[in-house]
Amino acid sequence: MLLFEIWVTLTDFLEEDRTRRLPAGERVMHAVMGITYGVFLALLYPHAATWWKMDSGFRAADYGALSWILTAFAAGVFLSGLRDLTASRRLAQ
Repeated sequence: MLLFEIWVTLTDFLEEDRTRRLPAGERVMHAVMGITYGVFLALLYPHAATWWKMDSGFRAADYGALSWILTAFAAGVFLSGLRDLTASRRLAQ
């Protein structure tokens, strides 16, 4: 996964260099984001390897108020996506 992320980031750098001139700060920010995501993947891998060996399936889980808060956040994101979809369709007309 880390090698794939490095390939995607380097390909993105090349594409941006071909298509537009970037300010130095943006180039640095992209590099920092790529490094941070690479560290995230490196830390995630041991857990993902363990999860891969576990049985798959869905089951109910209740984490109290956190479950309800995150469900409300998910509903908000879904509604925002619907709003964006209708706005993009209006623009297309």
